Amino acid sequence: LLSRDDLRDRGEFSLAVLDLHRARRFNVLPDRWRRKDLAALLFSTLDFGFSRSDWLRFIRRYAGRPLKEELGERGAFWSSVLRRAERLYREGQKKGIVFHRYHLGAGA
Repeated sequence: LLSRDDLRDRGEFSLAVLDLHRARRFNVLPDRWRRKDLAALLFSTLDFGFSRSDWLRFIRRYAGRPLKEELGERGAFWSSVLRRAERLYREGQKKGIVFHRYHLGAGA
């Protein structure tokens, strides 16, 4: 899982795990499940200090097409992913399970 031996040996790393409990095979994955899974993935990274550029780079790579094209056609979907991730973060703040490094409303 961790390819940087130097960091692993010194204990200077964090490990995030994504639970794929709904791992199923679909010809087309329903958007609600894709939104939920992507929001969970984004939520798990919010305290890592990734920039807005990192988030946009992820969207481009995930979609496999130019960012302008993806956001032009599916911008509402990606906004809903961010809103859901931020909702999870607020819930995490209440439960004390986040580090409070992410500033809600700042975007990913």
